[in-house]
Amino acid sequence: GSCNAVDGDDDNDTLVWQVGAGSDSFSGTEGFDELVIQGNSANNRLTVSESVSGNVRISDNTYQVTAASSVTRVTINAGPGNDRVTIEDVNGASGILLAVNGENGGDTIDASGADLGDVRLLVQGGDGNDVITGSDGDDVLRGDDGNDTVDGGAGDDTINGGANHDSLSGGADDDRIDGGDDNDTIAGGTGDDLLQGEDGHDSLVGDDGDDTLVGGDGNDAINGSAGDDSALGGDGQDSLLGGIGDDTLDGGVDDDTISGQGGDDVIAGRHGDDNLDGNEGDDIINGGDGHDVITGGSGDDLLGGHDGDDRINAGGGADTLVGGDGHDTLLGGGGSDIAVGGDGDDFINGNGSTDIINGDEGQDLDGSNLASEIDNAFQLDGSILDLLDQV
Repeated sequence: GSCNAVDGDDDNDTLVWQVGAGSDSFSGTEGFDELVIQGNSANNRLTVSESVSGNVRISDNTYQVTAASSVTRVTINAGPGNDRVTIEDVNGASGILLAVNGENGGDTIDASGADLGDVRLLVQGGDGNDVITGSDGDDVLRGDDGNDTVDGGAGDDTINGGANHDSLSGGADDDRIDGGDDNDTIAGGTGDDLLQGEDGHDSLVGDDGDDTLVGGDGNDAINGSAGDDSALGGDGQDSLLGGIGDDTLDGGVDDDTISGQGGDDVIAGRHGDDNLDGNEGDDIINGGDGHDVITGGSGDDLLGGHDGDDRINAGGGADTLVGGDGHDTLLGGGGSDIAVGGDGDDFINGNGSTDIINGDEGQDLDGSNLASEIDNAFQLDGSILDLLDQV
């Protein structure tokens, strides 16, 4: 095709280049100028690269269009086909927003490893099952409708899966990832990430870094992995694993299963009949409402049942067990433990070592404890109870 030079002059112009329409150069001088690349109904193959003069260039393997670096926005609408947009290094262009819209179809938008410099990348997959890979910069990537696969790559990325079942990965650095609707699989990668499952039964893995993981609605599986993580199950029957590090784990509503694993963890069952296990480390566990099963594991743990008829097993270590309201069962374990029944008719067994046992209110039954261990006048320090109330 012919080569056409179009100058926007002083107006805020938007010019559209139709894929397959020939080779053009576009120069914006003053004001806000946008170049729009409009795909056709074919399965388009577009490449974004940099010209020898440092300008953004878009090619469909036959024709190409080049925008001067003074242009502030380049928009690619790939069209309704199953399109592929490949983004290469464009670090010579300064201050441009590169917006890529996959539109309909199963599209592949690939900026993997690209050095974009000061160019900002916004990708929207549109309808269809899309595969989106971000650059080494701070990208905004949206899967939209369809079962999408999105990988942020390096950089502090913002990712949203949209509707349907998505697989989302932040890659390196500090990312924010929202699953959107339906059942999603989300991995934070390295860095301090914020992962939100939103609706659906989601799987969230923090990987390395100090991550914040929020399940949202649905029965979610949450794994903090390495780092000091904060996890909230939200609504639904959730499974939370703290992983390595000192984690804060909150089950939220419904019947949850929570394991602190390694590190000194803070665990809250909240509402529902929960199964809570501190595992390794010196943990603080509060069952909250409901009839909970609480296990301290190894370490010197502080374990509180709160409301409901709870079963608390100290495990190893020198532990403090507080039954709270309800008819509770408190089992000491191998260390020198302190057990206080609280309100309700409780069963308490120190299970060896030298323990301090106080049934507190209610008609309590002491197990095979030494008489010297039972001290119904013993009172816990108020600061210990305050620690449980803060969980």
